[in-house]
Amino acid sequence: MKPIISLIDTNVIINFITKRDDPYKNECFEVMKQCAENVFEGYIAFHSLSIIWYIVRK
Repeated sequence: MKPIISLIDTNVIINFITKRDDPYKNECFEVMKQCAENVFEGYIAFHSLSIIWYIVRK
C-alpha cells in the first residue's frame, strides 16, 4: 500500500525540532513518527526551509 502524500506545516516541523511547549505538541510528534514509519510521505514547502533555519539557529 502506498503511503499517503501530505504537506507538513512549518509549525509542525518547528515544534518537533525544538520540542516547543504547544497545545498540539503530541500531535506534531505523532505526525513525524508516522512519516518515519512510512504511513505518510511528508513534504515541506521550499520557503519553509529558511524559516526553520532561522528558528533553529537561535
